[in-house]
Amino acid sequence: MAATIRVLLHDTPRSRSLLNQMNLKEHITYFATPGAEDSPFASFIMSENLMPACDLVAISIGPSSVAYLPVLDDIPPIYNWNKVIFDVWWNQPIVCDKQRRKMSRKDLVLALANKDGGAHVDPELDEIYASLSRQNSLGWEWVSEEGTRDPDSGPELACLRQISHELEKSLRAATDVEPTRGR
Repeated sequence: MAATIRVLLHDTPRSRSLLNQMNLKEHITYFATPGAEDSPFASFIMSENLMPACDLVAISIGPSSVAYLPVLDDIPPIYNWNKVIFDVWWNQPIVCDKQRRKMSRKDLVLALANKDGGAHVDPELDEIYASLSRQNSLGWEWVSEEGTRDPDSGPELACLRQISHELEKSLRAATDVEPTRGR
């Protein structure tokens, strides 16, 4: 998914993204998962609060596992989907870890595509991405009578799935294409 999103959206001085070549990238609005940025405390959460934030995912707690899941369309009814221009969608922070380090959709997609197996595997990962994907830098954990348990893996793949969902939702809305079911 990361490599596909990179091909669709990421421009460099030497290459143009597919949506840019189709003259769509800057001419559609993008669905952004609603969450903390919609609350009255939005600027506080992403700037001053010491609490980590990652609104693209939820935690699933089972009898033997704790895992991150994309929220997809399962959002509280009090929220409405945000529609924003590409630069805001691509560059706004979507993760703020317990050390106040932030990642955008662009940061996450490019880390996965360019360094962590999407299209290339690099022995050196960016510090923020490595902490997020391998060291529970969000600090989220489940506390029960049996003890404390960290999620079984990082949130990066669930975030990528949510980003893919947002992009698909945006492209379908822009092109009036209905989803196909049951392939």
